Amino acid sequence: MNCPSRMDRLPNRIRAVTRSAWWLCVILLGTVIHIPLSQAEDIAVTSIHEAGERHDAASTNELEAPPAVAEAIQQLRTGDLAGPLKNVLAIGLLSLAPAALLLTTSYIRLAIVLGLLRQALGGVTIISQQVITALTLCLTLLIMQPTWTRVYHEVFPATTQGSSEPISWQAAWQRGIVPIRDFMSRQIQLAENDEDVLLFARYASRNSSAPATYEEVPLSAILPAFILSELKTACLLGFQIYLPFLVVDLVVASVTTSVGMLMLPPSVVSLPIKLMLFVLVDGWRLVVGMLLDSFQAIL
Repeated sequence: MNCPSRMDRLPNRIRAVTRSAWWLCVILLGTVIHIPLSQAEDIAVTSIHEAGERHDAASTNELEAPPAVAEAIQQLRTGDLAGPLKNVLAIGLLSLAPAALLLTTSYIRLAIVLGLLRQALGGVTIISQQVITALTLCLTLLIMQPTWTRVYHEVFPATTQGSSEPISWQAAWQRGIVPIRDFMSRQIQLAENDEDVLLFARYASRNSSAPATYEEVPLSAILPAFILSELKTACLLGFQIYLPFLVVDLVVASVTTSVGMLMLPPSVVSLPIKLMLFVLVDGWRLVVGMLLDSFQAIL
C-alpha cells in the first residue's frame, strides 16, 4: 500500500484548514448576532458546499468577481478612469485639509510662541508637547470662531434664511474663501508686512502690474505671504518672551561660576528661579493675553 506523499496531502490539509476557518467564523457570527446552533450548522454546511463548488469551478473557469471588482476591471479595460481618479483626488484633498486648515489660521503664531516659551522656561521634560498643542488648538478655536461663523453664514445661506435652494461647490468655494482672505489680509496689514504680498503677487502674475488692493491679489500669493508674516511676527514675540529668561540664565551662570560651583550646572539653579518668577508675575495669563491681543479677528 502506497502512502501518499507530502505534496499529495497538502490539498487535504488546506481543505481541512478552510473548513475549520468556516466553522470558527460561523460560531463567532452566531455568538455576536445570536443565531441558533442548528441554523449556524446549516449556514456552515451551505458555505462549505459553496466553497467546494467554487473550488471545482476554478479549476476549469475563472472565478466570478464581485460586482465592484468586475466594474473596476471593466473600467481598466475600457480606459474609463474618471470615477476612480475622482475618488483618489478626493481622498488626497481630504488628507491635505488639516494642513490647509492650520496654515490659514492663527495656529502658526501660537504654536511658535508657546514652543519658545516652553523652551525658555527650561521645562521641556516638565511641560509636554501635547499640553502645548492642546492649548494652541483651544486658542485657535477661540480666535477663529468669528471668521468660521462668517464662513458658515456665507456658504450655507439656505440654513440661515430658511431656504432649501441647493448651492454648487464652486459657488460655495467662492463665498467661503472671502472671510478667510479677509482674515489673512488683515493680519498681514496689522503686522505691516505688505511687501511680502507684493513679492508673491509679482511672482504669481509676472506679466501684469502690481495689484492695487488685496482683492486683486490671487489666493496663491495671499497664502504664502500670510505664512511668512506669521513667522516673522511669531519670532518677534518669541524674542520678547525669551529675553527675560535669558537674562536670568546669564545671572545665575555668572553667580555660580564666581562662587566656584563649577560642577553644578547653571540650568539646575536657574530652573526653579525662572518658574518662581514666572508664577509670581502670572506669566501664563500675560503671554496668552498678549497672543490674543495680537490678533484682530474679523467680526
